[in-house]
Amino acid sequence: KLEVESVYGRDNSVVVLYPADTPPEKEQAFETALAAKTFGDGRPMGQVTGRTGTLAGVQAMINAQLQEVLRTQLNMPSLVFSLPYYDTAEEYLAALPGAVHAALPESLQDFVTEALIKTYIESAEVEGVKVPALVEGAYAQVNANFRGSEYTRLILSADCEEEGEEAFLMYETVLSELERAGISDALTLGETPSAYDMKEIMTADNSWISALSIIMVFLIILVTFKSISIPVILIFPILTGIYVNSAIPALMGTPIAFIGNLVVSMIHLGATIDYAILYANKYCANRKLMGRKDSTVLALSESIPSILTSAIALTVAGFSLASAVLPATAQIGLMLGR
Repeated sequence: KLEVESVYGRDNSVVVLYPADTPPEKEQAFETALAAKTFGDGRPMGQVTGRTGTLAGVQAMINAQLQEVLRTQLNMPSLVFSLPYYDTAEEYLAALPGAVHAALPESLQDFVTEALIKTYIESAEVEGVKVPALVEGAYAQVNANFRGSEYTRLILSADCEEEGEEAFLMYETVLSELERAGISDALTLGETPSAYDMKEIMTADNSWISALSIIMVFLIILVTFKSISIPVILIFPILTGIYVNSAIPALMGTPIAFIGNLVVSMIHLGATIDYAILYANKYCANRKLMGRKDSTVLALSESIPSILTSAIALTVAGFSLASAVLPATAQIGLMLGR
């Protein structure tokens, strides 16, 4: 993938589906607005792939081709014309002679009439294809590939990763421009929309699951030891360890899979709270017979062999998993081992 991207660049595709009866003006307004958006370094934020995703894009492509042909036939290197948005090939072809005629210098408009231009257009060829056939074929291709009975499909391409700040900025821009253009009932598909939805949903899930896990563990220890201070003392260092473990990749600039981080955090909490309960149980039993210092030392000596045995096993298994080829699997293994 990296080798391909080094040659051809990145291509993050987002598919937009909107009702087939959407007014063409809205479609064109969305495409025009999105084409003007860029990232901080000037790269285009999103553009219609090959400019053939919408009929507006087809017209722009045909205009460029016809301008070159008619410049040669009329011997006018500076000829530039444009047409408003037309939804069918017939409408486009009917308006084309008038648009070309209006683009001519006034001194030539009496000599080169619309009828003469229409004759030029009907006889002109682009790569061996008559212009009317070219226009009708282009419209037919778009209708076949991008337009259905219920939805129109538009494919956007952006030079960014599928996930990350740039990808989410691009996707949020797409959503805002769709709303600004009045296409509020559009659907989006692709890796970036999926990742964005997962981020929005799982961020809330993560907070809820973490809070629920801590509360349940707190209640278990509270019932076991019949003490409010012991659950706080045991949970606090474990949560600190979880946050430090999750913060290390961020400090190193290494992305981690959200699911992996969530899974490791739950394993971290579930496994290490068991060690904490073991040690606390030993300490409370010793405190009935001796002072704080002696109870602490004895509890450590009694607990460390059991803790080390399972901890070393989990550490070795985690770092072994870190050698996996799949990045997400390796990340989980690295976090488990750490």
